[in-house]
Amino acid sequence: MNRPYEGGAKSGTAFFYAQILFHFCAHKLYAPEHPAEPPPRPVCTRSPLCVGCPYPANGFLCWGRDGKCLRSEMRRLNAPDRQVAQEVKEE
Repeated sequence: MNRPYEGGAKSGTAFFYAQILFHFCAHKLYAPEHPAEPPPRPVCTRSPLCVGCPYPANGFLCWGRDGKCLRSEMRRLNAPDRQVAQEVKEE
């Protein structure tokens, strides 16, 4: 019961240790007032078709080795006439 943290005969020492412990536990580390600005989103400038393309900003490589653009390929794959043609083939 003579240990400082048990509040024995040396309760003044226990208070001192509690103050130090509180200081180190409650002391905030330095943090900037405002968070840093996010890095600019990547933009592809290879072709005029790239204006407004969402794929580079999402981390996709937008041009293939064969020179095909991901955006135009996705438009071609999602075209309504292609979906109708696929449904006719399945029947």
